[in-house]
Amino acid sequence: MKNLISISKIIIRNIKSKDILALLFVFITTLSTAQQAEKENKIAPEKLIQDFQLLRASLEEGYPAMYRYSSKITIDSLFNASEKQLQKQMSEQEFYVFLSKVVMQIRDGHMDVYPTENTRNKLDNCECSVPFKAYISGQKMYVQKNYSNLSDEVILGAEIISINGQPVSAFISDVLKITSSDGNNETNKYKRLESTGLLTRYLFYLQGYTENYKIEYVPMNNKVTKTATLKGIRFENLLQILKNKYPEVAQFPAEFKLLNDSSAYLKIKSFNRDEFVNSEINFNDFLESTFQTINNKGVKNLIINLRGNLGGTDKYGKMLFSYFVDHEFMYYESLIINKPKFNFMKYTDDPELEIPEEAIKKNDVGTYNVIDHPNVGIQENSTPYYSGKLYVLIDGDCFSTTSEFLSMLHSYTAAVFIGEESGGGYNGNCSGSVPLVTLPNSLLQIGIPLMKYSMAVKEYKYKDRGVIPDYNILPTIKDKILSRDPELEFALQLIKWLTSYK
Repeated sequence: MKNLISISKIIIRNIKSKDILALLFVFITTLSTAQQAEKENKIAPEKLIQDFQLLRASLEEGYPAMYRYSSKITIDSLFNASEKQLQKQMSEQEFYVFLSKVVMQIRDGHMDVYPTENTRNKLDNCECSVPFKAYISGQKMYVQKNYSNLSDEVILGAEIISINGQPVSAFISDVLKITSSDGNNETNKYKRLESTGLLTRYLFYLQGYTENYKIEYVPMNNKVTKTATLKGIRFENLLQILKNKYPEVAQFPAEFKLLNDSSAYLKIKSFNRDEFVNSEINFNDFLESTFQTINNKGVKNLIINLRGNLGGTDKYGKMLFSYFVDHEFMYYESLIINKPKFNFMKYTDDPELEIPEEAIKKNDVGTYNVIDHPNVGIQENSTPYYSGKLYVLIDGDCFSTTSEFLSMLHSYTAAVFIGEESGGGYNGNCSGSVPLVTLPNSLLQIGIPLMKYSMAVKEYKYKDRGVIPDYNILPTIKDKILSRDPELEFALQLIKWLTSYK
């Protein structure tokens, strides 16, 4: 840049003054155009089509649930019509939004489009992270945690009306159009916006890169709209602010306690095996001890808190469920993979991935049943069996393994569900191995789940949803700020009311 400017000065000294403005105009325009082209780095239509065709071929080869929620005719029409739209060059941001809108319509919460490695590094290492943690309620956004330079008295609990000139309601609507979820579930999509990292990514793709966020907001306990410009934060610095300002009490992945002579509380924060290993907790031993105590103490009311549990190890959900039935049971109706080896793997970081022959068996429709999974086949129930009243606290973060457990519990017990709709599909999901395909021209990535999980559940009228709660109880932003728990409080009051009613 410095050399270009020096050259321009030399040229200007040697021409007539009346030509200076014209030359400057040409020079600045040329330089601006070059900078813009470099900045946008547009991808040619034929390259976009190549990437799109690879994406489609990879899904058709490896993804076993293309037509779980929509017919083949519908999905084929979606891809055919979408490819025809690729008639002009696009930036990475534009192509990301385009692909995300297509992938979203397959309706699989384990399938996402991911930024390029360069973009991920940029968002992680630049001062662009949104300086607050959001709380989403309907189409409204509130400040749940404050990482900015504004005082908590000013911004904590405030409703954000707009970000960089865009109304929050419109922004949330745009995010819903590019965010994947199982079936027609939306609670999990809203929960993703409460991740500061994902919120920053959505703002980048929908509004462009910025290190400053101009917001309109209404402070909590106030009705006057105010404005402020919040400076973005480097992500690692944001994590340090979070650690210093909101120190978490060390939490184990599971917790059990007696509430009184007849009631108990069980919280499963995660089903992730690594979290239990790191906490030196054996999950099986924990469950055995918990349900033995429940039996010995004559507990008649058990509250299970699964809010925020994103899932984890498949068999942990089945192990927990086994204490709520008094007979053998099927947990997975089937576990399907298209074939043992895939051509598209050469575009992933694991090109040699192949399913062992002894792990699968070809079925009558040409795909393969997974036969060596611990949740496949007849399962033994565990003792002591719990037959008392069961109250389950759920939210949109209840996903994957957690969603599997919830649908089985909903289908085979009289459990009462409190909170908001769970975040995963009632009849199953696609997950297991999820290799990342890198599209060679745009360098965007997409995770393609290889295994189709079908739960052995009874008929449910909301086939494309999660578990719908019996009591829809949601916290307000004040509840969040003051650490109140209205779902748990409702469960305790319900137990008290039902006990006194008897």
